[in-house]
Amino acid sequence: MKGQLARSLIRTTQFSRTFSSAASWEDTIHQFWERKLPVDKALKSLQEMVTKQEDLTKLGQYCTILHEQKRWAGLEGACKRAQELDKNSLLPSIFGSLYKLATKEDSKDALEVIKKIREHTPKPIESRCLAVLYSKLGRNDAALRHLNAYYKSGEGEKDVLALYDKMTLEMSCRRFDEGLKSCDEILAHDKKNSGTRFNKCLALKGLNQNNEAIVELTLLISETQDNAYKSTLYRHRAQCRGYGDTEQKAADLIMSHKLCPESGCEKDIVSAYYEGEKFEMAEKWLNSVDEKKVEKDVDLCLMKGDLYRFHLKDYAKAAVYYTKALNVAGENMRPHLRIQIELLKKLAEKNPMKAARAKKSELPKANATGQA
Repeated sequence: MKGQLARSLIRTTQFSRTFSSAASWEDTIHQFWERKLPVDKALKSLQEMVTKQEDLTKLGQYCTILHEQKRWAGLEGACKRAQELDKNSLLPSIFGSLYKLATKEDSKDALEVIKKIREHTPKPIESRCLAVLYSKLGRNDAALRHLNAYYKSGEGEKDVLALYDKMTLEMSCRRFDEGLKSCDEILAHDKKNSGTRFNKCLALKGLNQNNEAIVELTLLISETQDNAYKSTLYRHRAQCRGYGDTEQKAADLIMSHKLCPESGCEKDIVSAYYEGEKFEMAEKWLNSVDEKKVEKDVDLCLMKGDLYRFHLKDYAKAAVYYTKALNVAGENMRPHLRIQIELLKKLAEKNPMKAARAKKSELPKANATGQA
């Protein structure tokens, strides 16, 4: 979620609220984000309102939407309108920088704008737009500071999108207590907003309120039909389980893997069994992973090697997988692995019955870049 604004959340969820057909500012924005209004129709309606009214706050909100929609020509016109209303307005500079960031990936102008703004006290709507700029630069703490200033000014409370941005930034800054409050504020008006409910689960998990998070995640799992999303929910539920819940934790991770095999849950499943000292299950699961996949993954190789070395005391088998790990390991790991492989070979020689399990032919030769 780092550096993202609320559009990534809002567009995957729907408000449960319904609005009248009156073309008020708030209704138009709500219906636009709900996708009840086509983009062009919504923007046209908003444009007509900002043209008739001398309201810099609404004009700034309109600019943020134009920026997110990459309507550069419309954004240029809106910035000119802002300058007509206030010749000292910072909106043209802010959105000019955002345009360069989006089209040329040039942050020099943005940094100059930020330097200039430090000499002034931005208006609330300018703080709102600065939050967008800081977020695009990856400076989420500064973005949240400006968005809080806008929100606390009173103007932010009327901006339905500001609360989503605030919650998103709070979560990305790991301010889970504040993020939880924002989630509850959103859900007070929109109980079925699944994106916000998911973020609430993350906030609860971040605050170590794991039982409450498990309850919410279980409800979301029962309601969603999307396998990839459901896989993510199972994985997060597993992470909320305590040390005594080995079977349930592993079951959640296995379900996550079944729903989305490319999620890469194999290592987590093995770690869950290790954590619960279920070494036979760890071995069974590791053996179920395609050997070609294991050989390409240094972590899986070492997991199998450690299983045989520390828990099954099969040093010859451990040497097999440490050698496979050597073949795909980074340069910084190789010296350590070479030492361990030699040690394991010596231990295997002292334990002939164990060594018999891994015949000499089973020991792979290290490749040219990772000689044992």
